Amino acid sequence: MLYLTGMISVLYFSFENLTNFNIDNNIIYTVLSLSLKHKKNIIQIPYGPHIKPIWLNEPIRLYNNPNYNKNLIGSNNKKRSIIYQWTNLITGKMYVGSAWNGSSRLFNYWTPSILRINYPIYNNMNYYGKYNFTLAILEDLGTSGDIPKEYILSREQYYINLLFNDYPYLVINLSKQAGSTKGYIHKPEFELSRSGSLNSIFDRKKS
Repeated sequence: MLYLTGMISVLYFSFENLTNFNIDNNIIYTVLSLSLKHKKNIIQIPYGPHIKPIWLNEPIRLYNNPNYNKNLIGSNNKKRSIIYQWTNLITGKMYVGSAWNGSSRLFNYWTPSILRINYPIYNNMNYYGKYNFTLAILEDLGTSGDIPKEYILSREQYYINLLFNDYPYLVINLSKQAGSTKGYIHKPEFELSRSGSLNSIFDRKKS
């Protein structure tokens, strides 16, 4: 394996990708192709500079350094049904998700086998690093087991609608439908608009 190291990035080349190798007057000419299995190591995004994130709701819990706050994230959200938002502090793009058990779901973002799944949020984290993300808990819906799954997904759908409608160029979510990557098909009443009756602030009078 031949390693060429630069100040910003490290390029990996493999002799198994050697396409031409000639010796002429003690000069070696080689033509190497970049090994695709190492392509993820070509660029390593540095820490920052960071932009000011946009929140889809005032966060009730905010973790500006998720790697450092990993244990706190676990303890704060253990057995809590939540709606959460990841924000890429380099691009400003956002991802909205929900969890029946907050700690279990959020810890998945540190699980190597999960991060290898070809979803935009995992690809983003692998490319930019979690040190360039911030995590916000938008809603704490209550104790896991006390909150119906349909209601959790309805609240997630509200924020997904908000994200796709108001910030269409800042979307990381793969689908416009909450829970779709889990194979869950919503009933028609959960295809909510921002003013839908399942919105927690629907028809609430301003103080």
